[in-house]
Amino acid sequence: MEKATIEKKLLERITDIATLPFVVRKLMATLSNPRASARDLGRVIMSDQALSTKVLRLTNSAYYGLAQEITNINHAVAVLGLNTLRSMTLSIASHSAFFKGEGCPFFDRKKLWLHSLGTAICARVLARHFGLATFEDFFAAGLIHDVGKVIVDQYAPMLFHNVIMLTIKDKVTFYEAEQRVLGITHPEIGREAALKWCFPSFLIDAIANHHDPVKAGRSWEAASIIHLANYFCKLKGIGESGDQCSPVLDPSVEKAININTKALENIFTDIDKDFKNSQAFIDMI
Repeated sequence: MEKATIEKKLLERITDIATLPFVVRKLMATLSNPRASARDLGRVIMSDQALSTKVLRLTNSAYYGLAQEITNINHAVAVLGLNTLRSMTLSIASHSAFFKGEGCPFFDRKKLWLHSLGTAICARVLARHFGLATFEDFFAAGLIHDVGKVIVDQYAPMLFHNVIMLTIKDKVTFYEAEQRVLGITHPEIGREAALKWCFPSFLIDAIANHHDPVKAGRSWEAASIIHLANYFCKLKGIGESGDQCSPVLDPSVEKAININTKALENIFTDIDKDFKNSQAFIDMI
């Protein structure tokens, strides 16, 4: 099948993707609203029994080490605060929506989930380092930056298998293998899905351009931080993204970030600390 035909059929399949779960759509809307409060987020959580149960279970786990038992969502909101609860609920919801289930036998979705969560943590650390106020938005972008891979795995498993086989055979990046097999890449597929799901423009741009930040235009900063977070995550071996070769940093990002050795050490220390603190959380999802 010609690559142009494959690309056309993949994009057609995206239009057939089932609507995202209500709670994920509501979470995204809340995340993109600068006026949203912790109480607003609490109402979204309470609208989904499964999410509410997991939030309360995690809140009362040793991970948070609270002195008292939390028995309702409003109490959890008051104790944990908006930022912590945003990261927790988005992680739970995205895991359920995107990373559950079995796909290609040569591709482990659990390891992709770890890579995605690792990228989210790296992105949040980098956003804090660069003094960006909306660092939780970067966490969200990192968490779903590779959603296009899951879509291809789910809706075109044989083609996805061919991409994986090419990365193994020729030791190329997943991105290059997609170009050669599909004629379209996971950032492009993720962008189309994110548009369909009415994600905030910030997330759409970060998904679409995390491999080529120069193309992001006014969203260059967001795409560059996700690109750098993705690079750091691969360097540190957190999860697996499907690549069979060493990561490469985009020259424009490398030139622009200008991070000295001491700052880089501090960033890596913070990434290690945040990921270690998240381990108990990861095990419970």
